[in-house]
Amino acid sequence: MNSYLRLSSTKTGIGVVTSAPIKKGRRIDAWEPGDMVYVDLESITDMDYLKWLNVFGIVVWKGFYAPQNPMRMSLAWYINHSTRPNLAIRVTPSTWTIRAKRDIKAGEQLTVDYGTLDFRVNGRRR
Repeated sequence: MNSYLRLSSTKTGIGVVTSAPIKKGRRIDAWEPGDMVYVDLESITDMDYLKWLNVFGIVVWKGFYAPQNPMRMSLAWYINHSTRPNLAIRVTPSTWTIRAKRDIKAGEQLTVDYGTLDFRVNGRRR
């Protein structure tokens, strides 16, 4: 995990901020392996869990990507949306690859355009 990343108060609530500059193209490890699971919509029987997934999960066709443990979420779950993001994220069922789209200054919030996330389940795009 990168020690220069931290949660911080932002304009939109809580987000991830860097305390050190990040060069364009650099991989950013804000994800703890195994923190993301795919939850099939048809398997959900608990309405409270479904409500939680609607807030914290990433909606994909017929399901969600969600933190494996709601009490311990990697920093990547706190990266906020922007229409002018400084990160690109590629998502598969087991990994997030996060890279800086441009040079990022110390103190800057890390953001991604949620509409550009590339979701794949079992090798198929969702």
